[in-house]
Amino acid sequence: MKTIITASFCWLMISQAAHADRHAEFLKAHYPHGIHELKTNSAKETITWDSQMLENDSVKRDTQTFKTHEDFKTAFVKMKLHTNAYSDISGMWDAAPKKEVHAEQNEALLKFIREQGYQESGFANLKKYYSPLGNHFIDPARADGNIRWTSQQIVGDRILRRDRLFASVEEFTKAFQEAKLDKQASISVHTPALKSKARRATGQTIVTFLKEAGYVKAGGVAN
Repeated sequence: MKTIITASFCWLMISQAAHADRHAEFLKAHYPHGIHELKTNSAKETITWDSQMLENDSVKRDTQTFKTHEDFKTAFVKMKLHTNAYSDISGMWDAAPKKEVHAEQNEALLKFIREQGYQESGFANLKKYYSPLGNHFIDPARADGNIRWTSQQIVGDRILRRDRLFASVEEFTKAFQEAKLDKQASISVHTPALKSKARRATGQTIVTFLKEAGYVKAGGVAN
């Protein structure tokens, strides 16, 4: 029996290998000690640990689910990860916790990894790059037409996150002026190449307002 290998199959294999190589290079450059995402589940009361670790020149992915907090702690300590490993607790800093997230378990995970000498990466990144003035993201490109202002700031050992919606540019600018943010605060405005000219114009209007108000680190982002 002959095995026929088509050109398209070969291209697929080459493409997958190239993607894997790029991801391994990405980890080497930015996360040499791996990426570890912890997810709690309010319904099942379980903890899921998704990890991506470098193994020679490839990426090893693994998913483990634990029925108890104690089982997770035992496995985590046994792994002996480097304290600079990227450790993210899903939903930890959401302004309004999602229903599927177990808030108490998230708090217990945060306390545990800090006791082990690790920093939760959302907190660590905000502290490193945006402390003490915080980070602000303004999205005027929502499908419902509202303008969303999301702010994150370090307060003690926590992240204070707030989400606000505004029906118009006037409402937003009034609230922003009343907030009296530091002129050095980091502010990003979502200004993608939208089909809607009106929403694109709204983003550009907000960027102009911020620049004229003296916010030197304000600008549009197209992602």
